[in-house]
Amino acid sequence: MVMNKKVEFVMELGRLLLQSGAETYRIEESMERCGCAFGMKKLEAYATTSVVMLTYYDDEEEQKSHFRRIRERDLDLEKITSLNDLSRKVSHKQVSLEEANKQLRQIEGSSSTISYGLTTIIAGINGGLIALLNNSGALEAIMAFIVVVITFLIIRAIKVEQVLFFKEMAIGMIGATLAVLLYKVIPFNIAPVIVGLMLIAIPSIQMVNAVRDLSSGDLTSGALRGLEAAGLTAALFSGVGIVLSFSKVPFQEGYSSLMAVNPLKAAVLAIMIALLFNIFLKSPMKSLVFTAFASLFGLVTFLFFSKIGFSLTASVFFGALAVAITSELSARICKIPTTAFIVAGFVPLLPGLWFYKSMSLLVVGDLAGYIEPLTQGIAIILAIGFSAAIATIFFRKFVNNLFFKPKKDCPVVDKQSKSF
Repeated sequence: MVMNKKVEFVMELGRLLLQSGAETYRIEESMERCGCAFGMKKLEAYATTSVVMLTYYDDEEEQKSHFRRIRERDLDLEKITSLNDLSRKVSHKQVSLEEANKQLRQIEGSSSTISYGLTTIIAGINGGLIALLNNSGALEAIMAFIVVVITFLIIRAIKVEQVLFFKEMAIGMIGATLAVLLYKVIPFNIAPVIVGLMLIAIPSIQMVNAVRDLSSGDLTSGALRGLEAAGLTAALFSGVGIVLSFSKVPFQEGYSSLMAVNPLKAAVLAIMIALLFNIFLKSPMKSLVFTAFASLFGLVTFLFFSKIGFSLTASVFFGALAVAITSELSARICKIPTTAFIVAGFVPLLPGLWFYKSMSLLVVGDLAGYIEPLTQGIAIILAIGFSAAIATIFFRKFVNNLFFKPKKDCPVVDKQSKSF
């Protein structure tokens, strides 16, 4: 009976971590360390994007296996942080099994302190700020706010939040339709408005988790998460593209990259975007200051390398690397998952306008013209992903072993600590 309770705790911990959007390596290590602390022998945990599995040997040396299928997932960085803290306490034997189960149920039943209405307002404000970061005016920022807020309210009303791919396509179609309708009434530059919507809805956590899983050697889960992120992004862009192809709204040249924005204005906007995006992703409040610094440091690094003559892609790489390194350090200082810092820090560097230009040219039949901005956008995405991979591998392979050695209460055979 006691062993059954231990197994139930470990399986529920893995289930909740996967449902909340945790990385595969975090799920597996948390399950293994907790199971080891409970005395399970020859323990192995395995997680994919929809299943958690556990294998161990009982006191009679019989192999036991358990698995849970997860059908619904959400993104809740605050809940991941709480589960991460609980797994640390259990692995270090700081709480009893009964108390651990009690805390696990409390975490599962907890809800965000921010209502959906407030989250929607925050998303709208962030959409407007992203439009401003792309060198738009106040009119475009206001329109971006209106489009994002109304789109998210409609998505909530039609109850498709858990329907992957359809939800993203619906966001793209509804948002683009609203933007086109507003453009017909009050002409404005529609590009930064659409970009503000897309960067709010883009599956950023899935992208980061894919890179971090691949960097950890979890090739299956990393590839699956990467395909999921690519599919969700394609669905979002397809929704926008379908509307633009019927709307006949001309693409307005004069769209701008981050390099054209006043540096002081860009710095202020980057900090505000990172802070609001962190709240939107339900990150722990104690991560906000560090996230703001990571975003600012990344932006300053990007602008510095741009100023001294580096290409756009190279400048984004160094800016993203600064964000990734700062996020890894912040995670170890605050004992919060790195995802809580790195995702929001990357947002100001994402190539939204390049993808929008490519999509706009494609829907009007300019097959030759759309290749250049598409290639540039993909190059920037790869640069950001490569920087995240470098920082992840460096900190796990070297920094953890030198400065952040875990306690030896519950060693896991042949696995390095990856708990940040």
